[in-house]
Amino acid sequence: MFIGVILLLFGTIMLPRSNPTNSSSSRQIDIAGVGLFVGAILAVLYAITNWANNSAGVGIITWVLFAIGGALFVLFIRHEDKRTQPMIDTKLLRWHPFLAVNIYNFIFVAVVFGLVSFIPYYATVAYGMAAGQDSLILTPRSVAMIVVSAITSLFIIRFRYRLPMIISLIIISLSLFLLSRGYHNAAILGLGLDNLVLLALLVMLAGIGMGIANPAANNAALDLIPEKVAAE
Repeated sequence: MFIGVILLLFGTIMLPRSNPTNSSSSRQIDIAGVGLFVGAILAVLYAITNWANNSAGVGIITWVLFAIGGALFVLFIRHEDKRTQPMIDTKLLRWHPFLAVNIYNFIFVAVVFGLVSFIPYYATVAYGMAAGQDSLILTPRSVAMIVVSAITSLFIIRFRYRLPMIISLIIISLSLFLLSRGYHNAAILGLGLDNLVLLALLVMLAGIGMGIANPAANNAALDLIPEKVAAE
């Protein structure tokens, strides 16, 4: 939050002020759209939370909340289709190439980052590691992802986005496959590896794949509609 406040103040000082004569200054906030969208998201989130907390399964309250969320989403889409200045350009989301990129990004983030969030639990259950060791396992992944993302961004213009996206999925799949084997105290080229080091290396391999995938996926959306960067 502190960093966000600093960036907000810095942007207020450094960014040029809008020209009152500019047509963009006449844009209005879609209050109704925001209300419908927020209401739909809250209803679905409360439904999922209620479902998770109900040991008996899906109850009537959960179904009602899901129904409310779905109805609000339908109203939101209909409302946005009629707006000249929508909060979300639904016509853009229906465009098949752009829709394919968004589906890829959604599945990638949900699956890959969802699996990574279970790595500490996996390390505790399968290897008996403590909480402090769990955090050490994830640190190499974050560092590798940051470094590789920066390097990939430099070469993305040359290689475009298709090849990096394919390579990244292969690397991540390899990392998850090796993790699923449950190796203990393995040796590489005669060099014995402690379980902590072994898991850190395997998770770092996934971080390398993520570092390749992130700039490529973002670049795919930018290449499709460069003139609507803000909408993407």
